[in-house]
Amino acid sequence: MLMCATIATRAGVSRAGPHYPGDGGRQPASGRIREVSVDEAFAVDEHDDGELAHVVVQGELDVAAAPTLRERLHATVDRSTGAVIVDLLGVTFIDSTALGVLIGTKERADERGIDLRLVVHEARIIKIFEITGLTELFSISATVAEASAQ
Repeated sequence: MLMCATIATRAGVSRAGPHYPGDGGRQPASGRIREVSVDEAFAVDEHDDGELAHVVVQGELDVAAAPTLRERLHATVDRSTGAVIVDLLGVTFIDSTALGVLIGTKERADERGIDLRLVVHEARIIKIFEITGLTELFSISATVAEASAQ
């Protein structure tokens, strides 16, 4: 089952549905899109199609975004029966609180036998994972396609 959720932070909220990097913003032909929730800071859409859960995160991940990020990621892990891909391609900033959320989500996924995979391409964001040693904890890919193929 592929679930796609878009979480947008201060950079703005897209209400057009989930973003699929590399496809020009088109949504897949099959599957059902259901808007789960929209508020000032976040938009979450769900796409069911396959065995993967895909969460797209955009904007600044800081202490203000952390509680909602945690809620969304934990809910996705709890619903998932396969791997969970957390797409951080649209993230422009990540602080220690958000890193803590990702670590907690990884622990939750491990407890449930769920494979959590991150997608990061921005050199500044990758550097943070390297400096903190989190490249040893997480499976990190440069593209969603790479993460999906694992």
